[in-house]
Amino acid sequence: MHDRLKHIAKQALGACFSMVFCAIPAMSGAATIQEVEDLRSALRGFAATVGDTQDTRVQADALIGASGLTGIVDLQTIARPTGQIAAAAPQRGGMVDARPMDVRFALGLIAQIYGAKDNLDIIEAQANPSGEALVINRGTVTLAEIFRQLDRTGLQSAADSADGVLRVPVIIWAEGAIELGPQDRVIMSREHGAFLANFGRMTANGTEFTTVGGMNPKNTDFIPFVVNAGGASVELRNSVVDGLGFGSEGKFGGFSLVRNPLMVKRDRNVLENNTFRNLVSVTTSMADGVVIRNNRISDSRGPSLVVTHSIETRLLGNLISGNAPTNGIRLLQGSARGIIAGNIILEGDRAGIVVQNDSNNVIIRNNIVWARGGGGITISKSRCGLVEANLVMDNRQKGIEVRSTPGVTVRSNRIYGNRSAALWVSDQEKEVITHIEGNDVNANGSGIATAQGEVLALMGNDFTKQFPRFVDGDISPQGRLIASNLDGSVPVVLTAGGVYTGAAQTAGCEY
Repeated sequence: MHDRLKHIAKQALGACFSMVFCAIPAMSGAATIQEVEDLRSALRGFAATVGDTQDTRVQADALIGASGLTGIVDLQTIARPTGQIAAAAPQRGGMVDARPMDVRFALGLIAQIYGAKDNLDIIEAQANPSGEALVINRGTVTLAEIFRQLDRTGLQSAADSADGVLRVPVIIWAEGAIELGPQDRVIMSREHGAFLANFGRMTANGTEFTTVGGMNPKNTDFIPFVVNAGGASVELRNSVVDGLGFGSEGKFGGFSLVRNPLMVKRDRNVLENNTFRNLVSVTTSMADGVVIRNNRISDSRGPSLVVTHSIETRLLGNLISGNAPTNGIRLLQGSARGIIAGNIILEGDRAGIVVQNDSNNVIIRNNIVWARGGGGITISKSRCGLVEANLVMDNRQKGIEVRSTPGVTVRSNRIYGNRSAALWVSDQEKEVITHIEGNDVNANGSGIATAQGEVLALMGNDFTKQFPRFVDGDISPQGRLIASNLDGSVPVVLTAGGVYTGAAQTAGCEY
């Protein structure tokens, strides 16, 4: 299977990549002007190729591997979490218990934790005046079994199902399960208000989830979605999710895992090797230990990948591209000890990676963020963070921003051609050190800029290609200290007032 995908990737990409991709070296030390230009050309070509590669069988790692950029994202160093990625064995339930149920019961359970916003849109969108969904109370169902149960309950006749379209919402209750495979296309009618809600267990491998039909005549905002809620678990692999999702809350944004923290965790949660296209968002909330790996996410209608209230999430090797109105990756609201590694984020608006609001001890490593309409990487209102070995290039605003986050280390990053500061540090706690080490800073709007950045420990940062604007903000008076030490060979601890000689505090961070 792997060899076949490699062959598909080779066919799809062969005509698109120029030799510049193969010529990108694994740079050591400061990049030359020519190396930066070669990298810029490679990224432009890669972005165009990704956009042109519509074959959903070509997965993210195949695209990245063919691009010549693997020396930067270094996917080989990103370990697959032991015991969290392997597919679970199918678990067949007992006899299927299926019956009609008012969709408001399921929506009410989600609203208990995530509020009722957008629920009315779903209720209004129902073509069936009774507002009933097919509910699988117990047992394991396939897509074929769902159609049989729809016919048996009178919710959707076999004749109406001949085209393979779901015209009624389907809800998998807590004791139920759904198993889908490569033979399945879950096609949901927008005009009829269909959606899939899983409160039990979902496994899907090689499945397509999509929508069909024009605008819903009762509610034009509604678009079908897949939501995994309550105590749900989901394993989604090698699948395509296309055109789903609506609203601004994420829970109905296309494909979501929005758990209830009062319910016992069930099984593992993995999204791996999928293509997500034209969704509002891929969202996880209150789901610890989720692995989201090697997915293609393109042309999102909201933030592409959102994680909230979730501990130890792994976002590994995802490729995010195309037109998007806001951030590529968001890790928010107490999503501590996460790892964001090996992802490539191309174009779109706002910052590429955002870590915010008590999302402590997060590692952001070996990512590429290129040509965003905002900044590159932002970490704010959290504690401790490691921003390491990323390429942040040609973004419209700042390269790497640290705001109100004590205990951050920013090291070994390549920060090229961003229109504002390469490194921005602001609103830091008094006399707490921010470590900035070994970064290559080249042709940005400025090198380091601060606004109450407090104590900066600088070592080994190369500013030789950052001439003439080395510093900005309230640290500007110290520009001479940077200018006299452009290769960073002499470590220095700075504040806006000059060289710092006091007893600076550490945040006690561990990674």
